[in-house]
Amino acid sequence: MIRKVAGYSVLAVLGVLALKLALWVLGVAFSLLMTVFWVAVVGFVIYLVLRVISPHTADRIRETVQGFGGGDFEAEEVEAEVEVEAEPEADEEEDKGD
Repeated sequence: MIRKVAGYSVLAVLGVLALKLALWVLGVAFSLLMTVFWVAVVGFVIYLVLRVISPHTADRIRETVQGFGGGDFEAEEVEAEVEVEAEPEADEEEDKGD
């Protein structure tokens, strides 16, 4: 009987230690998440203030943060290139008609 009680006691102690470790890991993860969230909020507020004070600089920062892979700015440049290419073709068709 004492052996059974001792076994349950060891199991309970191991369970408490496992629970303590799991909650500690969860607390660290939550703390890191809140830190990242706080830094994001501060960055967003700084961006909004900069957007009001100097919109061009805010656009350059936005372009830098987005990187080279995409964004609204590249799409506008591509549309401008397409328009430039389309205009000479229209001129050639008018020349052929005369």
